[in-house]
Amino acid sequence: MGGSGGGGSFSSSDMAKIQEAAQERLRALASQSTRILFVCENMDKISLEALLAKSVAFPKDRYVLVDSAQGSKVDAALDNVSFIVCFTDATKSAPFIDNVIDKAMAKKIGGVHVKAHSKSVIPSKISAYRMRSITWRELELIFK
Repeated sequence: MGGSGGGGSFSSSDMAKIQEAAQERLRALASQSTRILFVCENMDKISLEALLAKSVAFPKDRYVLVDSAQGSKVDAALDNVSFIVCFTDATKSAPFIDNVIDKAMAKKIGGVHVKAHSKSVIPSKISAYRMRSITWRELELIFK
């Protein structure tokens, strides 16, 4: 009648396999032909631009950057990209990023969230859509 729910727990090796599979999916999305949309709230634009300027993984012809002050450009940008990177640093809320994530998911465009540091906010839609939250260094490794 009431039986036990046969479930079980994940072993650390199972978890490692799941994480590696997720990493492989991200690498596949990050092929050389991938155009990227970086989105951030206006207050985080300067720190994102600084990271992009130092990066060899992201030449200028490979990405578009749109912040919340340029919100009207998002729809056109989404038509020309295949991956989004949602970036947070000092912002305390991310309504613009949440809106972009909804639009990207409707177009079946995958992506990740990048936190500038451990205390950076994680937008609510990142959790809602179960998107990965990674560091800038991890993002660069995926795209190299």
